[in-house]
Amino acid sequence: MKTIRAALKSYWFLVLMLAVILVCAAGYFSGYRLDQGGIVRVGTLSMSDLPAKTNVYIDSTRRVMPNAGNVSLSLTPGVHTVIVDAPDQEPWNELFTIEPKANTILSPILVPTKVERRLVIGDDQGKAYALFRSTAVPTKQKPLVLENGCALVYVSGLRIIAEGTTTPSCTLPSYLSCAQISAENPTGGCAPTIIFSSKEPVRAVLAYPGRTDAMVVAAGTLVSVIELDPREPQFFAPIFKGTPAGLAAWSATSLVLLNGNQVLELPL
Repeated sequence: MKTIRAALKSYWFLVLMLAVILVCAAGYFSGYRLDQGGIVRVGTLSMSDLPAKTNVYIDSTRRVMPNAGNVSLSLTPGVHTVIVDAPDQEPWNELFTIEPKANTILSPILVPTKVERRLVIGDDQGKAYALFRSTAVPTKQKPLVLENGCALVYVSGLRIIAEGTTTPSCTLPSYLSCAQISAENPTGGCAPTIIFSSKEPVRAVLAYPGRTDAMVVAAGTLVSVIELDPREPQFFAPIFKGTPAGLAAWSATSLVLLNGNQVLELPL
């Protein structure tokens, strides 16, 4: 016993350092980090189905280039930026918030840098013209329903507007502002949010195939993919330039476009 006490007196500094290292290691593996505000509990950012050789940048610093399709990163709580740079895809950027001990899931909008154009001919042309006639620009009275049924999107002048719904089952995205339902305000109420302002008349607004948080907009000579969340940085990717006179959903993964006398399919 005396020998142990003597060793502790002689090597107390080393024992203390070892104890500190063990405590720090235990805290690290439990999800604690030292940040500017002190010791914080980290959260997680998760993304799935990313193409191979995708670069992921968090706060402008490259964090991962995965061979597999799934990414999970531990991050300190707070607001961060992410850029997902996939091969042959437009770089996708987003502002997101990490909460302590919570898993934040993001689904990047991957738009090809070069969208293939397929000429629609024969009987399919007639089907396409019928779709053009039946696809109207959304209005406040007949809006486009996005965000899993929680956002009503319509065109007003040169602006694309979104309003949240007060459906009880809806979890409204944070960029839509709605009043809480109460005895004084039994129906709630949502303020309109400007999603996009165009310099030219908006000819069409559609849901991006397979997504409820992005739209395809034809305005002037451009057809573009635009993220519904208007907060900077808002994702914007032009996919066609010409004289788009009609735009409609063609399949689960493509659109059909009237450009002059040509009817084109745009696979996305």
